[in-house]
Amino acid sequence: MKITAEISRVAGGDGHYFCGYYDLCPWDAPGRRLLALRAEFIDRLPSGGDEVDIVLVEVDGRRRFLGKTRAWNWQLGCRLQWLPPDHSSRIIYNTEVGGKLGAEILEIESGRVQRLPCPIFAVTPDAKFALTLDFAELRQRRKSYGYTGRFQPEGGGVFRMELATGRVERIVSPNDLREMTPRGKPGSGQDWVNHILLAPGGERFCFLHRWNLADGGTYSRLLTAALDGSGLRCLLDSGQVTHCGWVNDRELVAWGRRSGAVAGIIRRRGLRNLVRPVLPLARRFFSRHRLLHQRVAGDDYLLLRDPGGVVGPVGEHLFPGDGHCTFSSGGRLMLTDTYPDSKHQRQLLLYDRRDQELSLLAALDSLPPGVAEDWDQSGARCDLHPRWSRDGRAICFDSVHEGTRGIYQARLIFPEEGSCRN
Repeated sequence: MKITAEISRVAGGDGHYFCGYYDLCPWDAPGRRLLALRAEFIDRLPSGGDEVDIVLVEVDGRRRFLGKTRAWNWQLGCRLQWLPPDHSSRIIYNTEVGGKLGAEILEIESGRVQRLPCPIFAVTPDAKFALTLDFAELRQRRKSYGYTGRFQPEGGGVFRMELATGRVERIVSPNDLREMTPRGKPGSGQDWVNHILLAPGGERFCFLHRWNLADGGTYSRLLTAALDGSGLRCLLDSGQVTHCGWVNDRELVAWGRRSGAVAGIIRRRGLRNLVRPVLPLARRFFSRHRLLHQRVAGDDYLLLRDPGGVVGPVGEHLFPGDGHCTFSSGGRLMLTDTYPDSKHQRQLLLYDRRDQELSLLAALDSLPPGVAEDWDQSGARCDLHPRWSRDGRAICFDSVHEGTRGIYQARLIFPEEGSCRN
């Protein structure tokens, strides 16, 4: 099924607007309002004193200021999201007050605020719990994804916070992760957690466990666990996995490397020390030739089962590279994007898993005027981070192709009315 889209700007022009990461739906339940962040600059990472506005964008373009926060970055935003079950009256977002990281729940009409002692990453479908990680530690490891401020409790791993009381507990500790005996075991204090994503039903979640290697690379593996931290499983331990999206409560797709790939063979046969001197040069070369890197390394979108691990590739060799993938409600359509290519363009893509057909919805310039050539390879870049509307008829994404950072909507046009969109 070939699909096209009509694209229009939702917010932008009077500042730099964006939503943040690809796993959050910014629309309210009726689809008439959209949550956004607005910044005054575009050309650098935020520092500790930089604030962004929290804005409610109406369907007619009117904008309502809701507040400010200093706990944000260009990639994850402040984890601004509607609170279930109604997705219309309350929002939650991260804050930094007096050097301490936390979160706030805002009732939009009354203005009533509930302050929480810990920042959040993902919220369960019943809004009883939030899962989170140490954003201060994450800033040390990956500056463009963490926040400036103190995170309590310290120590890393995955935490669960009860939203009604603010009670916080660690459900997955760093020792839990290190004791799972990965192929390249990290030392104490050298590893961290990234990208917590809840399954649709909220009973399990996935996350990345990462650590730096001596040659300058990063080892990544994908794990899942139950909401209380039990049932910890490793689904992909090839050393390379980035973005993932749940298809349903037992399946997810991740951009990663199969264990039989070249990089895995080098590790298993003890050849890493021999190739280490040329790895920095190889990384620079392959960063400019991503399709070649994909073929040599064996990277692709992979379907995984929980439990079970890798099932096989999704759209093998169809995609030009890594992206941010999410799925329509029935799992048939996979929405994703690409990073900027050598011509400073990103692609917005939709893959029909049943018909195995890839639709290019848009190719958009990634480099706004007045910024350095390497801006779109930095942490301040503007990834598309595409997100589904709640009814599956539209897509929201961030972009700079009109010169400023703005939020755009792509209304999907299916080949014939009544086509299966699930």
